[in-house]
Amino acid sequence: SRTRFAHEFQHAFGQGPIAYLTEWRLQRAAAQLRRTNQRIADIAYGNGYSNAAAFSRAFSLKFGVSPSHARRRARSGT
Repeated sequence: SRTRFAHEFQHAFGQGPIAYLTEWRLQRAAAQLRRTNQRIADIAYGNGYSNAAAFSRAFSLKFGVSPSHARRRARSGT
């Protein structure tokens, strides 16, 4: 059942499946921001976000800065 799966997943990974997927998507996007010149909207869509605004909100909640600020920070080395 879904409930059993969610419980087992939580036990194995320390968070639920949706939280794990969100974390994985945001970490992947953060790496793309550092390593590529892709547009932020393209990174958002490529990581499962329906639009750049939704991605930016989720990214800012997780990392405390906007995706564009994170990109500038990574490029400046600070």
